[in-house]
Amino acid sequence: MPMTSDTHTTSAAGYPGFNYTHEQLYKYAESSGIFTIMLQNKSIVHFIPEHPEKFKRWLKTNHIFDIKAAASN
Repeated sequence: MPMTSDTHTTSAAGYPGFNYTHEQLYKYAESSGIFTIMLQNKSIVHFIPEHPEKFKRWLKTNHIFDIKAAASN
């Protein structure tokens, strides 16, 4: 499973150091700064961003489904 980390600023379509655009993402869960992400093609990838809150904000801005938030409701 691919693992990457970030180092730059975000763009509309992609997040720095993350090899996927928001259009390719389906849903995610985060634990201890590690993001487990299901892609639209049902593949699973992991990402460890340098700034987890910025990455989470990028996901939310792009309307990517947060599995844990849905489970707590």
